[in-house]
Amino acid sequence: MNICLGGTFSPLHKGHRTLLKAAVAHLGPGILYVGLTSDMFASKGRPGERLMAFSERKKALERAICLTGCRQYRIVEISCANGIADSSAYLDAVVVSRETYPQALTLNKARRTKGLRGLSIITVNIVKNGQGAEIRASKIRQGVMDIEGRVR
Repeated sequence: MNICLGGTFSPLHKGHRTLLKAAVAHLGPGILYVGLTSDMFASKGRPGERLMAFSERKKALERAICLTGCRQYRIVEISCANGIADSSAYLDAVVVSRETYPQALTLNKARRTKGLRGLSIITVNIVKNGQGAEIRASKIRQGVMDIEGRVR
């Protein structure tokens, strides 16, 4: 099964690692495709936020993927929400959080419009810290918590 997921991963945190682990758990002999937002696309809708450069995010993502034991993966730079996922016939499934589930439905609609079958949707719960707060990259960038969700 070929599985995809995507994001900005700035910084890569415990929730992202949970998504990657879920993808690898369903992967089998297939390939994991990770859409990594370009610097320009990542900065849209985040005025004034300091994001890591694409090259830094890619290196962190490669390390995290390798720690899952996955050896068959491709990191693809994306410049739109669906990336390659709405036009790649070789994909079988997409991994999303409960928060981004509606985007997976929109993705499948776009695929069907192009004559492609919809992807199986693997949904992962949003990861929370010990206090019940969602671990979010924006909170980490603001210094509210670290990449494990520990409050500062």
